[in-house]
Amino acid sequence: MKPTRWKLKIALVLVGLAAVIAARLLWPSVSFWYARRQLLRTLERVTQSDRSALNCVLAAEIENVPPRDGEGQRITYRTGGYVFSLPAATYRRKDPNQPGVLESDRLSVHVLGVGPETPQLAENMAPREPEVVDYFRRTDPYQILVDAYTTTPADVEASATRPEFEKALQLIMLRSIVQPVGSDKLWMRFTARGRKGFLAGDTTCQYVYTSIYLPEGKEFAAVTLQPKQGTALDDIWACLGSLLIEVDPNVAASMPSPLR
Repeated sequence: MKPTRWKLKIALVLVGLAAVIAARLLWPSVSFWYARRQLLRTLERVTQSDRSALNCVLAAEIENVPPRDGEGQRITYRTGGYVFSLPAATYRRKDPNQPGVLESDRLSVHVLGVGPETPQLAENMAPREPEVVDYFRRTDPYQILVDAYTTTPADVEASATRPEFEKALQLIMLRSIVQPVGSDKLWMRFTARGRKGFLAGDTTCQYVYTSIYLPEGKEFAAVTLQPKQGTALDDIWACLGSLLIEVDPNVAASMPSPLR
């Protein structure tokens, strides 16, 4: 399990699953309005800290990170069909047994891997309303996360139709599973070297979590940055501006088309 998530995940997953199960059991026999009220009551029973987590949302602004460092030797790490690289003049690999950990004087960069960010739901928890099914089938995974990270219990309360209610419910459940630790400190979108991503946490956190969208395979790269003493937010942006993620030419032929 990713170290940047486990503190919130246990409590919030229980909230999301309990809400979905309750709604599924009630749906055939009671009105939409009653089901919505029951869900809101479920959300009201969570702790204050978890309620605060569910109510925080992405910052409105997007950080456009300029590329850093020009030509020169780079230190690389291959995983998940991609090559991650940082300038060798600044970063080094201290432990050969941890090839995905690259160090500088300011940061430890942990490349955790590549994979889908949106989990596959069990059949009894998957959306049923045609509009909602179509939304999840057609919408880009990055945009789904943007929508999930900006959906709060207030959106559930404001829903006026079954599709609106189910969509808000699904997005609340999704964010309860993938919302990273540190989102209560700083939570925003960024662009760097032509890629879009999410950042959670600041230099007061043990880890700053980033999730970088890879449209080539509709996946996300999970990269955590561990600040060292004296690290500033500018150091984090400088790292992301230096991080280059390219399709590994050795496995590019086997990667799925983003149009599929």
